[in-house]
Order: sequence, then structure tokens, then C-alpha cells
Amino acid sequence: MSRLLSYLFFLCFALFISRSSQNFILQEATRQLYLSYSAYCGDNVDQNFNCYWCTNVPEMSWVGNFGDSGGAIFGFVSIGDGFVQVTFRGTDNLAGWIDDANFALVPYGNVPNALVHAGFYNIYSNASAQVHTLVQSAFSLCGTGCNGTVIVSGHSLGAALATLGAIDIKEWNPQYDVLLYNFGSPRVGNNGFAGYIESILFLTYRMTNKADIVPHLPPQFLNYHHISQEIWYKNGQYHFCDKSGEDPNCEDSQLLPNIWDHATYMGVDVLRGIIHGCLYTDPYKVKVKPINVVS
Repeated sequence: MSRLLSYLFFLCFALFISRSSQNFILQEATRQLYLSYSAYCGDNVDQNFNCYWCTNVPEMSWVGNFGDSGGAIFGFVSIGDGFVQVTFRGTDNLAGWIDDANFALVPYGNVPNALVHAGFYNIYSNASAQVHTLVQSAFSLCGTGCNGTVIVSGHSLGAALATLGAIDIKEWNPQYDVLLYNFGSPRVGNNGFAGYIESILFLTYRMTNKADIVPHLPPQFLNYHHISQEIWYKNGQYHFCDKSGEDPNCEDSQLLPNIWDHATYMGVDVLRGIIHGCLYTDPYKVKVKPINVVS
């Protein structure tokens, strides 16, 4: 009997720890979502961290912008309570960044079997050096107040660029503990790339919402594969999916994708920011040179 009671106590304790951990992840995800939405405000985000969405992320200190507020990539670096934050902006023009004619995969650096979307890789590469400089400046400003943790986040296109940014920051300085929070991310690369990310990043959380169409793109039959850990919101609940990246019981189970589900994450509609100048429309498609393309 005593052994049974001990087992039941251990089981209840494990369940409590698991639920507490999940609650913490969701609380942090909410902050990361507001930061991701803040990036849509572009130049309206200033040194005082003022913007429509910024009021929901208190106690953040501004460091600087990277990219171009009128271009394909834009974001900012800031300092939180003991960590450095890197946030990437998305766009509302899906055709501008997921081009049906440009699903080509290219090698990711020298990593064996790792392939990535040519357009995403090209876009991020244009801002990589700026990101490094700002992250280095952030740690200098933070001093002993930061513990080597970098949190990277983004929504939509910003989520794809955040994925590449997170892995690039980790490769640039392996001493950093890099966490990734993504919202409505498309697939960025193949299974080899997803496995590489899992092997070197500290934590990755990929949030999906109901039947959001964007996580279905580019399609799997073109050799694309999602990174894990997917956290799928459906019917009022968050489901912590399996570690495969393509859990058939989560967002992949939705056979009728919905573009409107892409706008609302954690119950917050990004379209509310339009009247405050906080939504970016990319008026053009990114041109990518077909170098080292893998069919």
C-alpha cells in the first residue's frame, strides 16, 4: 500500500510540474506574440518602446532596428529581464514571400542534408551582420544583468526569418542559450534542417492556430518539413504536439485551411493594429537568384 501511495504521489507531482511548465511556456508565448506584433509597427517603435502593441510588453529596453522598414526584412533588438530579445516582422502579402514559383530548396551552409527555402534564406542573409552587431551591443549594454539567453520570435514571414535568425545567432556564438517562439510559421526547410535546429537550439516553440493556412506552406510533398515543438490551439485548448514537427493529430489534421486563422494568435487579432499603422504590406515579390538550387 505504501508503495502504491508513493507511486500516486510521484505521478501527481509529475503532472503538476508538467502543467506548471506548460503554463509558463504559454505565458512567455503571450509576451513573445505582442513583441512579434510590435514589429509590424515599423518605425513607430522608438527608443521609448512606444507603439500600439508595445504597451503589452512592459520592462523592455530598446537597442535598435535592423533591416529596412520599407523592405523585405525588418525587426528590432531589445533587452528584457535577464535576456536579449530579437524580433522579426512579418507581412500581410503572402504572395510576396511565399512565391508558388520559388519553392526551391538550397543547401543550408555546410550542414549535411539540411536544405532551406531559397527566398527565406536570401532575405535573412541580407540582415545577418546587422543582427549580430545589435545582439552584441545588447549584451554590452545589459552587462551582468543578462545571462546569455537570447529569445527570438516572429509572426508569419517573421516566424520563418526568426527560425533562420535563431540558428544563425547560435552558430555565431555557441555560448548563447537561444530560444525560439514562432507564430503561424510556414515550413522553412526539409527534415534535415529541422533535425539540425533541434540539435543545437536550447528550446523551440512553434505556435499554430486552428486551421491557419500558412503552416501548410510550402507543402510537404515538395520535401519541406516543420520544426518542433508545435503547440496547436483548437477548440479553446492548447495541444502540446509530438516531437516530429508534423503531428498528424495537430494542425496537419486540418484539411480545409483558413487564411483568417492566420491573423489571430493567443486570442489577439493582429488586424487591430492597422488603424495604428501596425501592419506591413509588402508590395513586391522578392527576387532570388537560383544558385545551388536542389530540386
